[in-house]
Amino acid sequence: MSKLENLEKNLYDKKEDAELVKRGEHHEFSRDQEEQSPPRQWGEESTPPQASREAIISRKTLIKYIVAGFIVLFVAMGSLALFLYLGSGGQEARIAIFGRSPIESGEIVTIPITLKNASKSPLREAEVSVVFPESSLLIEDGAEREVPPRYAKKLDDFAPGEERTLQIKTRMFGYEGEEKKIEVVLLYRPENLGARFSAKASQVFVVGRVPLALAWDMPKLLSSGQEVLINLRYTSSAKAEFGNMSLRMNYPPGFKFVSSSPQPDTGEDIWKIGTFEPGEEGEIHIRGSVSGEEGEVKPFRAELGVYNELTKEWKPYNESVSEAAIAVSPLAVQGMYDESRDKIVEPGSQLSFTVRYKNNTLYTIKNVSLRASLEETPQTSKERVLEFASLQIDKNGVFDGTTHAIVWGPGSTPELREVKPGAEGIFAFRVKTKERPVIRNVADSNITLALKSKIEAAGVPKELAGTRVSAEDSVFFKVNTKVLFTGRSLYRASPIPNNGPLPPKVGSKTTYTIAWEVKDFTNTVENAEIRATLPPNIKWENKISPSDARITFDPASSDVRWRIGTLKAGTGILTPTMVGAFQVSLTPAEADVGDSLVLVSESKFTGTDSFTESTVEEKMSRFTTELREDSLTSTEDWRVVR
Repeated sequence: MSKLENLEKNLYDKKEDAELVKRGEHHEFSRDQEEQSPPRQWGEESTPPQASREAIISRKTLIKYIVAGFIVLFVAMGSLALFLYLGSGGQEARIAIFGRSPIESGEIVTIPITLKNASKSPLREAEVSVVFPESSLLIEDGAEREVPPRYAKKLDDFAPGEERTLQIKTRMFGYEGEEKKIEVVLLYRPENLGARFSAKASQVFVVGRVPLALAWDMPKLLSSGQEVLINLRYTSSAKAEFGNMSLRMNYPPGFKFVSSSPQPDTGEDIWKIGTFEPGEEGEIHIRGSVSGEEGEVKPFRAELGVYNELTKEWKPYNESVSEAAIAVSPLAVQGMYDESRDKIVEPGSQLSFTVRYKNNTLYTIKNVSLRASLEETPQTSKERVLEFASLQIDKNGVFDGTTHAIVWGPGSTPELREVKPGAEGIFAFRVKTKERPVIRNVADSNITLALKSKIEAAGVPKELAGTRVSAEDSVFFKVNTKVLFTGRSLYRASPIPNNGPLPPKVGSKTTYTIAWEVKDFTNTVENAEIRATLPPNIKWENKISPSDARITFDPASSDVRWRIGTLKAGTGILTPTMVGAFQVSLTPAEADVGDSLVLVSESKFTGTDSFTESTVEEKMSRFTTELREDSLTSTEDWRVVR
């Protein structure tokens, strides 16, 4: 009998069913039968087994959704509670930052920071961190140091209602009006929670004053192309030092840098000052020429601040501007050396100077005088370079020995009696320079010749009444140093002992000493060195004097090289002459009998003048066995014998 038939029998056999009930027997159905739902009415078909399973699955899915909903609701409520807690704005902790504002740049500022537990429970694991503004110093235990990116400090637990004050000492640097922001963060954990929370506060300090000053000394009116001297003084009125300071110049268009004292450390516009002490002051002198249109204003800007050589970043603390205008002058004057305003003077040469003038007005100007003077700077002594006795002047000019000025006037120079509108002319003079400049002390160095010209009129047209009919011009020419390079070959009067027969003998070895001597006058020479070459029959003996002289020999090229390095101004004049010596040897052959032999070829000195940046070069002819500088030998000792 099939299962369906059994089911029908069980459903419709009432007699058997009653009996089963009477007996109290329980009939076990299969699992599939248990899961079936009984018919709602008699004769109604039963729910198929597959539909029953789907109903059960739907109920389980519903239960899962209900449980998930409770979880999401719980998380959302927890997040909302946390948000409300965090959004309470530090109900448990309070931060207050005090301190006066504005402040002075670089001054020591004490900043009180008050931390308070505003809750009724302790705050654990407390830590405060402070973020300082850039260009600040932290002061701890009397010492200053660069501020870290974040200054952190662990704190003891805060009792309920407890309040503490921290004192932070700092120095903030900046330019006038700059805002400096300090941020404070307090991290803590409430006793009854596992998470850590934070309270934040910030305070802005304004830089109200910078205790650094810049003062200018320069003309307010300039002629186009005129060379100008700018004196810039910097001072500090601060109560504490400013470290790592530099000064930077911003030149106007048309400005050409010539020189400065001291020389720039970077390019032509940045000078290192270093640590700027309270009350300290200094000066920078800049020479240059300015070109521009008449009436054009030329702004010069100087800045004091911090320069980062690695990043090339500039942080200014103070700045100052000075302006000069290109003047419209009725009379113009300009001096030149060899038709140039930018040329180096060589000692021992003849200098040709010209002074040009022009009437820029529409009127005739009468009784004009022109004066030109040559000055040596620095003015430590007179006539260190110039020989005024050799002075030659054109057009009846007169030399004033007391002022070293040449004067052309209307009395002796007809063309100056009346200078027509637009008329121009040239005056010239020549003077020699000393072969060896006079050096009396260390200040007689880095010499510059200043050609100063001035033109003015005694007779001013009524149309120019009230106008200053005169003009001035200054141009500066650097003077190269003079290096004296000499030497000699020696045997007996030698710093290195020699041996072997003298006169030199065929087949026998004789040693000689070659001595180089160097003197330097007015300017320091950098990268100084001497080179020479040994002939093939001359041997290097590897002996030098003094022992620390950097004299070397290259066997591959047979070159002898003395690396002097820095040759200071005044060497051999104010200080001892620099001497370097080395030993060579000669073994003559039969063919050399009766001859004097070459020991070292031509010697050459080279270097760079640190003041004029010109190349210094001196040469000396070859050294031979003719020991003319050795007073302990005679002519009989100079030639090879058998």
